Amino acid sequence: MVNLVCFIIIMNISAYYILKNLYFSYCKNDIMSRAENISKEILFMDDRNYANNNVIKDAIKSGLRVVIIDKDKKVIYDSFNLICGEKLVNIEEVDNVLKGQENFGKHITKNEKLLYVYYPVIQNKNVVRAVFLLYSLKAAYEKFYEFQRKLMVISISILIIGFIMSYVKAWQITYPLEEVISAIEAVERGELKKKVFVKGNDEIARLCYVFNKMNEKISRMDEERRRFIADASHELKSPLASIKVLVQSLLMGGIEDKKISIEFLKDIDDEINRLTVIVNDLLELSKLEDKNNISFNLFDISDVCSDVVKRLNPIASVKNINIRSNFDNAMIEGNKEGIFRAIYNILENAIKYSNENSFIDIWIEKENMVKINIKDYGIGIPKEDIPNIFKRFYRVDKTRDRKTGGSGLGLPIAYEIIKLHKGDIKVSSKVGEGSLFTITLPYKLG
Repeated sequence: MVNLVCFIIIMNISAYYILKNLYFSYCKNDIMSRAENISKEILFMDDRNYANNNVIKDAIKSGLRVVIIDKDKKVIYDSFNLICGEKLVNIEEVDNVLKGQENFGKHITKNEKLLYVYYPVIQNKNVVRAVFLLYSLKAAYEKFYEFQRKLMVISISILIIGFIMSYVKAWQITYPLEEVISAIEAVERGELKKKVFVKGNDEIARLCYVFNKMNEKISRMDEERRRFIADASHELKSPLASIKVLVQSLLMGGIEDKKISIEFLKDIDDEINRLTVIVNDLLELSKLEDKNNISFNLFDISDVCSDVVKRLNPIASVKNINIRSNFDNAMIEGNKEGIFRAIYNILENAIKYSNENSFIDIWIEKENMVKINIKDYGIGIPKEDIPNIFKRFYRVDKTRDRKTGGSGLGLPIAYEIIKLHKGDIKVSSKVGEGSLFTITLPYKLG
């Protein structure tokens, strides 16, 4: 704001001198032009008609005093009618104009300052008369000062408007910034629901928008972290509690009975296996978050699918499930072990929730992208549960999940692996009819 005030002051000072020079330059040119016009008008006129000449009348109306002298320096016309008939002798300007010169200057009397122009009237290359035009500097200054006052009013108005606009603009900038700072401080205190509401499309609004998006992401990540910790604690707590109960039972005398001891030890071993599966899956998810340590190379996806089917056929045969496969060769770029794990988890999941003596179909389609389809004819997934099946530790049926021994992390691991490869997993299912999982992968990562 100080800069604006200084600018206005400097502008006014500069404008004063510039406009003053321009104004007096305009006056000089205007008076000189009038003198020239009068000299042409009176060339063939009688001095008795001067007062009725329109050009002279117009000059008088503009505030000029018109004086005309003859070649003998005698005043033959004075619009003020003060020196008519007098001779103007020993006056340098009179001598100069009768020599054919024209000029502009200032004349100071006891009462006032005058601007004047003298201009010769030439006929046949001889000066026959001369025109003197005189203009009061007082009148000129009054006009100029009036203009200057208007300029000052305009400048002050601009200053006030500039001050108001600066204040409003400063408020528009500082207010949202203060809101952002307040929101950041709230985040620092752990209040992750704070939002900043700003209208507009400028940089400040963009900053607030980015902050809100970042805060939403942090909030979502914090909620997922809390839920993950709670779910992981619950998953780990259950087998640990079972192991503790079994160990206490052995310590309280159950160890004396060999049959009971062996049964309890088998149960302890099963619970330890459950813990191992959960911990390994958690470690797998942790590795997937560190994308820099995952290598990619070209391989045939049909080979991976064949290996998965070969590995899971013994498990499927226990339930007399026939895995029907149809694989076309398709080269893709990715992490072979990761893709194997993703397909393995989904196919294993299909086997777990398929009915005995049923089928599972797995086939590859090649379009713009590679599609691996895995379809079972089992119990299916309720429609409301489909959006949640890739969430960590989510169970459609907790009792069924305990029975099958899952950790609730198989599908989330598969989902993270496929997303890491810039692919996607789509699910369609109907309760009692089975489910279709479709893995979509690009031929080559770009």
